[in-house]
Amino acid sequence: MKWSGPGLRRPPSARRQYRSARTERRIWFSALAGLAITAIMVGPTWAVGVAFAVVSFIFIVALVRTLTISFTAGRAMMHRPSDGPPAARRTISVLVACHNEDRVIDDLMGHLRATDYPSHLLQVIVVDDNSSDATLSHLRRWEARWPELTVLARGAGASGGKSGALNAALAKATGEIIVVFDADHRPDRRCLRYLAAAFDDETVAAAQGRCVVHNTGDSIISELVALDYLGGFIVNERGRTAYAGAPSYGGSNCAVRRDVLVEMGGWNVMSVTEDTDITMRIYLAGARIAYEPRAVDYEQAVSGLWAYMRQRHRWALGHQQVFRDYLAAMIRTRSVRGVQKAELLFYLAIYHLPVICTVGLALISVAGLFGVTGPVAPSVLVGLWPLLVWGPLIPVGIALVAARAPLRRFLIAPLLLLLVVLGAAIVTTAWARGLFGRRYSWAKTARAAQPEAEAIELSDDVPVLPEGSLQEARGERIIAPPRRALPRRKLRPSFRTVGVTVLTAAVGCLVYVVCELWVRRLETSAVGAVLRLGSLRAEAEGDRLWLYDRDSTLYLLITDIGCSIAPVLLGALLVCAAMRSLAPTWSLVLAAAASAAFAFCANVIRIAALAVLANVASFDAMRVVHDTVASAFALAAVMAAFIVLVAIPARAARIHVDG
Repeated sequence: MKWSGPGLRRPPSARRQYRSARTERRIWFSALAGLAITAIMVGPTWAVGVAFAVVSFIFIVALVRTLTISFTAGRAMMHRPSDGPPAARRTISVLVACHNEDRVIDDLMGHLRATDYPSHLLQVIVVDDNSSDATLSHLRRWEARWPELTVLARGAGASGGKSGALNAALAKATGEIIVVFDADHRPDRRCLRYLAAAFDDETVAAAQGRCVVHNTGDSIISELVALDYLGGFIVNERGRTAYAGAPSYGGSNCAVRRDVLVEMGGWNVMSVTEDTDITMRIYLAGARIAYEPRAVDYEQAVSGLWAYMRQRHRWALGHQQVFRDYLAAMIRTRSVRGVQKAELLFYLAIYHLPVICTVGLALISVAGLFGVTGPVAPSVLVGLWPLLVWGPLIPVGIALVAARAPLRRFLIAPLLLLLVVLGAAIVTTAWARGLFGRRYSWAKTARAAQPEAEAIELSDDVPVLPEGSLQEARGERIIAPPRRALPRRKLRPSFRTVGVTVLTAAVGCLVYVVCELWVRRLETSAVGAVLRLGSLRAEAEGDRLWLYDRDSTLYLLITDIGCSIAPVLLGALLVCAAMRSLAPTWSLVLAAAASAAFAFCANVIRIAALAVLANVASFDAMRVVHDTVASAFALAAVMAAFIVLVAIPARAARIHVDG
């Protein structure tokens, strides 16, 4: 199959990339200059207001997108896949690029050798990209025993990194479908069958399988990366497919038609994220990318903080360059329309949004140091603040529910917020380097040695695979609801899905506005009942709580009762709405009630503790405690409420995704 037309494009030239970076620099300079002119002519208050409005808009749009993806992913997960593995009908060329991979290459070769794809339809090409370790010698041993394997060796003068190595392999490939794996991956036995079957739809140009991290026990970093992958592939990719028809083509466990790849000029050697580059070029061609969650593949996550930072820096730098290369084309194209275009534009900008928020929050913070505040106080978002905190965790929480994960994984999930904060700094650094720094060359992710029990050994001509669950991966098994099956209607991309999400959030906000006063009175009564033991009296008005002693003298003023259960209950209801297809209604009601009750008790304890501390601390000391320790306590309470919210439905989930 071949595509032709104005949308099908070859990689951008270095000159065009330089011009796009120069254009973005001018846009940033103009935006900051406009903000400075606003501050001079209208006043700094309005300039801060503009910055706050931009940051708030980004947060709210990201939140609506997350909820939309979660709603549709929950419905899509309950659609039964076809029974049994598909038949193998297409020729496949598996390409692997290697650079200093002697620690893991035998493992990958053994798993590829053990796949059940017919040998007469399979070609495997591995490129050794000037390795300085024993990678090439390992590959030569496999080549001597495996007729379907071809090993190519690139010398010291070769360029282009992974993209260049894959292009060299593409020149030798003969298969109709090109499948790519990284050297640290372990494809399931039936992975190739499911990837190839995705191309039975003639409109599909590429397909992406599901990646699962197998070394979760190496460190807390690898376990958090595993959680990130779990939410990304089970919820985000499935939800983006269901509501917008816009999954992404990844860098491994992915397939693409050879004709399409050749006509587009192969992989872009100017990009360090060749997968994102190909994703955009395929959609601009008017073709489709399919997501096949049953094509399971296990990969090794980075286990050290420095390795994690280097990897994410490369991802951010490459994605931001793709944004500059294809943003204008994506806006102008008529091959992509409607909600799919909106989703792809957001996906393109996803590594630029943290930069905008970081710059905006920095400007707001600097203005705050000089006593300048915006015309609209940040308290306008108090009803949504738990959802803003929960936003990055919602896909992970729903994926853990679908996987019926053990409690330990729920408990460590909030630590992902630390990686989100670190990620904002990494992304901002990558952005600055991409615009003003020197050219970045492709950098390899360091691999860890595989455990001896899972190492592949060669015994004569037969590769011996270790026994274990990784060799018996079932992809996904779905348990249907006991009484009522969900309708099997096709999920079609449309703005109607987004509209339902916005309507649900609007109804939740209305409930929040109606219940807020009543809830705060309830909290005040509970706090008063606790404080009466110490002869104190509490009165509330708006966001402030006054505490009086027995002589009716003001004892303590607590401002910003922002951890009220009203916003927590709002967030709980919206998250439960996203999980309504995955778990029984009674478990969702219990989860929302338990989450709100937990936040309620935590808030009462917080205020009571402040009152007790005020009896022994000075006013200035109490102000510091209120602004720091109390805020941290409120954040911890909200995160604990989220754990309660998602852990309860997991015990009664209607679905079990192997994760």
